[in-house]
Amino acid sequence: MKISHLSMQSIFLFMDSNLRLKLSQRCKGCRASERLTTLKVEQMSMSPLEFKIDHAIYKLGIVRSYGREEIPEQIKTINKNGGLKFDVDDYGFELDRQEITKQNDEIIVDGRGYQPVSRHHSSVPKWEEDLEKLKRDRNMRLGSTNPTDQEIVKGLETRIRDLILTIQPYVLQRENQVPPYKHFIKLTTIERKGNTVVESYEYVKYERKLHEAMRYLLNQLVGKREKAKPIKIEKLRIYSGGLIRIPLSLKLHVKHLSITDEAKNVCNAIKPILSRRSFPLKSVEVYEDGPFQNTIINNANCLIMVGESRNLRFGELTQRRIHIVKTVLPKDKISELVRNWVRHQKEAGFCYSFRVVPSQVEEALNLMEQLRNWDNARVETRDELRDTLFPLCIIYPVTETTDLLVYCVQVPGERNFWNITVKVQMNDFAV
Repeated sequence: MKISHLSMQSIFLFMDSNLRLKLSQRCKGCRASERLTTLKVEQMSMSPLEFKIDHAIYKLGIVRSYGREEIPEQIKTINKNGGLKFDVDDYGFELDRQEITKQNDEIIVDGRGYQPVSRHHSSVPKWEEDLEKLKRDRNMRLGSTNPTDQEIVKGLETRIRDLILTIQPYVLQRENQVPPYKHFIKLTTIERKGNTVVESYEYVKYERKLHEAMRYLLNQLVGKREKAKPIKIEKLRIYSGGLIRIPLSLKLHVKHLSITDEAKNVCNAIKPILSRRSFPLKSVEVYEDGPFQNTIINNANCLIMVGESRNLRFGELTQRRIHIVKTVLPKDKISELVRNWVRHQKEAGFCYSFRVVPSQVEEALNLMEQLRNWDNARVETRDELRDTLFPLCIIYPVTETTDLLVYCVQVPGERNFWNITVKVQMNDFAV
């Protein structure tokens, strides 16, 4: 039975996101209808060699094949774990970093930095000496009926095999020989279906660099969509510690954005693929202390700052709503923030919150007690705080019509996590 275009779109609208993408790849007849239908995604994440969309993960790596010959155990382990995460030459040596020329149909997020490649060629003579010594030690014990000697021989055989495998590429390159192995790109797909995790694999010849293969994969899976039908994403996460090439044909409508590194540069890079309706973003999560000279970050409804408390400077931040999730509770910074907001009569609408984990509870309670005893502070009991970590709300007058409030509430749905909140709001005397 033939299904009409409109019926296909109605079906796609309520179909699991990854099932849709699979169907679009395998069924040419429904591809156009799928790409004209809005795709809704809860979570999407991108990294140099990994792409996640809801309950499915797509990962790339380079594996080594020996044809019909037996694969060494060390290589088996690498292949089984997804393969190498860097580009290699014919012998398997990591390639030096290459400068990438940006194409007109892509955007580039380049957070690689400079990392020199170590090839250890100078170690080969020493390894070859060690190999000969191991062989001599083994040969001395061969034929022995002593159980101890037999165990030693087994251990020496393993060490000899591993060392031969380590030396082999260097010897082949030195003698200009063709390697007895070839490299392939391995695509690993991991899907969660209910309580079951299913893995599948695809292999292609290693004829393009990994970053080029990742760009191709993104384009095939989620690219080539109509500008008027961007993918609607609740949260987009970008792991920016490497090279990511994103096709411009990818169009996204994002609510929440998370960036692990160089947030300003990443925001500038990905702006062309974000729809106008994405702005202002509901939240931007960063792993830096700021300040941020970027309109996407500064205009977001909420800035979430994660990581270590190294150099927090609240006086340089302009966001009205900030949530802090740090490995160390910045008690002194919170006290300083309260003093400055009261002293400089911060206007109503500013609200900063600080995550408290179980190991920080005692520090949080001490901080609240300290703030409670400041001059001009008064405390109130509020119904919503009665059964919480600190059941009082601390209030400081800011102006005749505004107050600064400090209180600690439990994170919804998280029994052992709390937020210390500092906010300025209009008081009962405001008209």
